[in-house]
Order: sequence, then C-alpha cells, then structure tokens
Amino acid sequence: MLDKPESIRDIYTHLARYNFAANFVSNKIVLDVACGPGYGSYFLLGRGASQVIGGDIYPPAIEVAKKNFRKSGIDFFLLDATVIPFADESFDIVVSLETIEHLEQYRQYLTEVQRVLKPGGIFVCSTPNRWHHYASLISPSIYHMHEFSIEELTGLLQEFFVGVEIYEQGWWRNMEKERLRISVAEKAVARFLIHFPPLYKSAKFLYWYLVLWPNEMLFKSSTKMSLTQIKNDWDNILGKITEQEKIVPLGLRTLTSRTIVAVARKC
Repeated sequence: MLDKPESIRDIYTHLARYNFAANFVSNKIVLDVACGPGYGSYFLLGRGASQVIGGDIYPPAIEVAKKNFRKSGIDFFLLDATVIPFADESFDIVVSLETIEHLEQYRQYLTEVQRVLKPGGIFVCSTPNRWHHYASLISPSIYHMHEFSIEELTGLLQEFFVGVEIYEQGWWRNMEKERLRISVAEKAVARFLIHFPPLYKSAKFLYWYLVLWPNEMLFKSSTKMSLTQIKNDWDNILGKITEQEKIVPLGLRTLTSRTIVAVARKC
C-alpha cells in the first residue's frame, strides 16, 4: 500500500502481526525489513523500541514512509533484503513480515538476517501458509517466488536459528471469516486431483468461477482506508487490532492457519 487506499481488513491483519512482534521490541534496536509505507515501523517505535530502522527495496515506498511516518527514533532506507546494508550484529530484533515468499534467494536473505542480529537477537517473520488456500494450488500468486508450508518454514529456520517457535494468525471475526477458507478434507482432495490432469483442470475451472471470482469481487468492494486516515484514526485502529485479530501458539488448525508467524533466536 502506498498512496492508494487499502482494504481495512488488510491493514488490520498486517498490523496485528506487528502487534505480535511488538512483544519483543521494548528498549531494543529494531530493523524492519520490507517495511512498505512505514506504518508498521511507526507502530513498533510507539510500543517501546529504542530505535527503528525501516527498509524496503521499493523507492516509492520509502518516500511515502519518510513523508508520513518519520520521526525521532525512526528512519527509513532503501534496502535489499538479500544484501542488508548494515554492519554485523547491529540489531537486537529483526522484524520481516510477508517477505520471504517474495524472494528467490531466501537462504541468502536468512543469512543476512542472522548476520546483522546481535548474539541472542530475535527474528520475527510471517508468511502465507501454502496449504491454507486451494487457490495456492491452482493459481499461485505471481508475486510469490516460493510459498511455504508450516513444516517447510520450520525446517528452514532451524538451519539458521535456534529456539524456533511457530504461531498461527487467528480469524478475522467482524467481516467475512476468511476468503477461500476450505476444510482439511477438501485440501486432501486437491492434493489427490493434482495427479489426474483432466479432473484437476475441471476442478480448477469450477473453483475459479464458483469461489475465487465471487470472493475477489467481495474483497474489492470492502471498506478501504488511506494513509491519511490511518494517521488520523491511529488510536482507534490500535484498539481494534486486539479485538479482531489474534496470533496464538500453533494448535490443531495447522493446515487451515492462513498465516504462519515465526519467532527464532540467534545463538
């Protein structure tokens, strides 16, 4: 999201992840990788971080962040997540939400995160659960280089960090519960159909017209909010985050969790 309005649902779900990350930032120096327009970095500073650096590879995002959310204790820089331009052991916390799925060189990215963290430093990340949506099977996002299952992300993080903890993001309760949510049984059917191209093709066609397209229309018609509105209604937004969104320890909804949230520590 830059200057154009964004869905309130997306804003709340994204800030809910920052709200979770804020549990670790008190009096810490924080790097926010892929900060976008900067409101998440601004949030972390307000929750007690001693200093926040927001970085993003997209120049317009950094321009918007500096214009709207720059203040004492926070700054924004152009940043390539696979070549982080800071010295070794510079940060207590690295927060990087919805980033890893966009990177072809995701191992290099994790190497860089590990490098800039201080010993004992904490890495908080999130990514869509690959098995949450049937849509991920029939029409992967063109913006995602690789989508991860819970097992894949856990194993990957354990190669670079210790004490990996996995959480799941709870449901949005005051709007539609979740676009494209399907049962574990339906996912099992989808996995089965992949091996039978004619059936898979038919299922893909029907799913697009009966589920994906109607939900896309519903999503596009949902209430939207601009950056100016976010700033002006900040306190109200923060109150609603804790009411509507919850991130909890991984439980029985492993396959149906829409977003994986991970916390890992550098040795």
